[in-house]
Amino acid sequence: MTICIFFMSSMFGCFAGAGKPIEKVGHHLQKIKDISYKLSVKKIDAPQAAKRILSHMEDIKQLDSKISDTEPIKVLLLPFIEKWHSENNILASLTDGEHLFMSEVNAFFIRGYVAYKDGWKTLFPIFKP
Repeated sequence: MTICIFFMSSMFGCFAGAGKPIEKVGHHLQKIKDISYKLSVKKIDAPQAAKRILSHMEDIKQLDSKISDTEPIKVLLLPFIEKWHSENNILASLTDGEHLFMSEVNAFFIRGYVAYKDGWKTLFPIFKP
Protein backbone atom coordinates (compact mmCIF):
# COMPACT_ATOMS: atom_id res chain seq x y z
CA MET A 1 0.00 0.00 0.00
CA THR A 2 2.77 2.45 0.94
CA ILE A 3 4.72 1.67 -2.21
CA CYS A 4 1.62 2.24 -4.33
CA ILE A 5 1.02 5.65 -2.73
CA PHE A 6 4.68 6.55 -3.23
CA PHE A 7 4.60 5.71 -6.94
CA MET A 8 1.32 7.54 -7.47
CA SER A 9 2.63 10.68 -5.77
CA SER A 10 5.84 10.61 -7.79
CA MET A 11 3.83 10.09 -10.97
CA PHE A 12 1.70 13.18 -10.21
CA GLY A 13 4.88 15.09 -9.43
CA CYS A 14 6.07 14.46 -12.99
CA PHE A 15 3.02 16.27 -14.32
CA ALA A 16 3.55 19.30 -12.06
CA GLY A 17 5.81 20.93 -14.65
CA ALA A 18 3.14 20.68 -17.32
CA GLY A 19 0.69 23.50 -17.73
CA LYS A 20 0.03 26.80 -19.39
CA PRO A 21 2.82 29.37 -19.49
CA ILE A 22 0.80 31.75 -17.31
CA GLU A 23 0.49 29.06 -14.65
CA LYS A 24 4.24 28.49 -14.83
CA VAL A 25 4.86 32.23 -14.44
CA GLY A 26 2.60 32.12 -11.39
CA HIS A 27 4.63 29.23 -10.01
CA HIS A 28 7.87 31.20 -10.39
CA LEU A 29 6.33 34.32 -8.84
CA GLN A 30 5.17 32.21 -5.90
CA LYS A 31 8.72 30.87 -5.51
CA ILE A 32 10.01 34.46 -5.51
CA LYS A 33 7.54 35.30 -2.72
CA ASP A 34 8.79 32.27 -0.77
CA ILE A 35 12.40 33.44 -1.16
CA SER A 36 11.41 36.91 0.02
CA TYR A 37 9.76 35.39 3.07
CA LYS A 38 12.89 33.40 3.90
CA LEU A 39 14.90 36.60 3.56
CA SER A 40 12.55 38.45 5.92
CA VAL A 41 12.92 35.81 8.65
CA LYS A 42 16.71 35.80 8.18
CA LYS A 43 16.98 32.21 6.92
CA ILE A 44 19.05 33.36 3.93
CA ASP A 45 21.13 36.44 3.22
CA ALA A 46 20.28 39.10 0.61
CA PRO A 47 22.93 38.20 -2.04
CA GLN A 48 21.87 34.56 -1.96
CA ALA A 49 18.20 35.56 -2.22
CA ALA A 50 18.98 37.81 -5.20
CA LYS A 51 20.73 34.92 -6.99
CA ARG A 52 17.78 32.61 -6.44
CA ILE A 53 15.30 35.26 -7.54
CA LEU A 54 17.33 35.97 -10.67
CA SER A 55 17.13 32.32 -11.70
CA HIS A 56 13.34 32.50 -11.45
CA MET A 57 13.34 35.77 -13.38
CA GLU A 58 15.30 34.10 -16.20
CA ASP A 59 12.71 31.31 -16.31
CA ILE A 60 9.93 33.91 -16.45
CA LYS A 61 11.75 35.65 -19.31
CA GLN A 62 11.81 32.38 -21.27
CA LEU A 63 8.11 31.83 -20.61
CA ASP A 64 7.26 35.35 -21.79
CA SER A 65 7.79 34.37 -25.43
CA LYS A 66 5.24 31.55 -25.06
CA ILE A 67 2.49 33.82 -23.75
CA SER A 68 0.10 35.24 -26.33
CA ASP A 69 0.19 38.99 -26.94
CA THR A 70 -3.55 39.15 -26.29
CA GLU A 71 -3.21 37.98 -22.68
CA PRO A 72 -3.67 40.78 -20.12
CA ILE A 73 -0.64 39.64 -18.11
CA LYS A 74 1.64 40.52 -21.04
CA VAL A 75 1.16 44.27 -20.44
CA LEU A 76 2.55 44.03 -16.92
CA LEU A 77 5.05 41.24 -17.53
CA LEU A 78 7.15 42.87 -20.26
CA PRO A 79 8.21 45.99 -18.28
CA PHE A 80 8.70 43.82 -15.18
CA ILE A 81 11.20 41.58 -16.98
CA GLU A 82 13.03 44.53 -18.54
CA LYS A 83 13.34 46.35 -15.23
CA TRP A 84 14.47 43.43 -13.06
CA HIS A 85 16.94 41.68 -15.37
CA SER A 86 20.07 41.89 -13.21
CA GLU A 87 21.10 40.60 -9.82
CA ASN A 88 22.31 44.05 -8.78
CA ASN A 89 18.87 45.64 -9.40
CA ILE A 90 17.13 42.92 -7.41
CA LEU A 91 19.68 43.04 -4.58
CA ALA A 92 19.39 46.83 -4.34
CA SER A 93 15.62 46.60 -4.10
CA LEU A 94 15.77 43.87 -1.45
CA THR A 95 18.12 45.89 0.74
CA ASP A 96 17.00 49.52 0.28
CA GLY A 97 13.94 49.30 2.52
CA GLU A 98 11.45 50.35 -0.16
CA HIS A 99 10.98 46.81 -1.58
CA LEU A 100 9.85 48.02 -5.00
CA PHE A 101 10.65 44.63 -6.57
CA MET A 102 8.37 42.73 -4.19
CA SER A 103 5.65 45.36 -4.67
CA GLU A 104 5.69 44.62 -8.38
CA VAL A 105 5.65 40.86 -7.73
CA ASN A 106 2.63 41.28 -5.46
CA ALA A 107 0.88 43.33 -8.15
CA PHE A 108 0.55 40.20 -10.28
CA PHE A 109 -1.35 38.47 -7.48
CA ILE A 110 -3.43 41.50 -6.47
CA ARG A 111 -4.57 42.19 -10.04
CA GLY A 112 -5.52 38.53 -10.46
CA TYR A 113 -3.11 37.69 -13.29
CA VAL A 114 -1.79 34.71 -11.34
CA ALA A 115 -3.55 32.71 -8.65
CA TYR A 116 -2.45 32.10 -5.09
CA LYS A 117 -1.58 28.55 -4.20
CA ASP A 118 -3.12 27.41 -0.94
CA GLY A 119 -0.34 24.91 -0.34
CA TRP A 120 -0.29 21.20 -0.76
CA LYS A 121 -3.51 19.22 -0.85
CA THR A 122 -3.90 16.02 1.08
CA LEU A 123 -5.18 12.86 -0.56
CA PHE A 124 -7.35 12.21 2.48
CA PRO A 125 -9.17 15.41 3.57
CA ILE A 126 -10.01 13.91 6.97
CA PHE A 127 -6.32 13.80 7.91
CA LYS A 128 -5.40 17.45 7.37
CA PRO A 129 -2.24 18.47 9.19
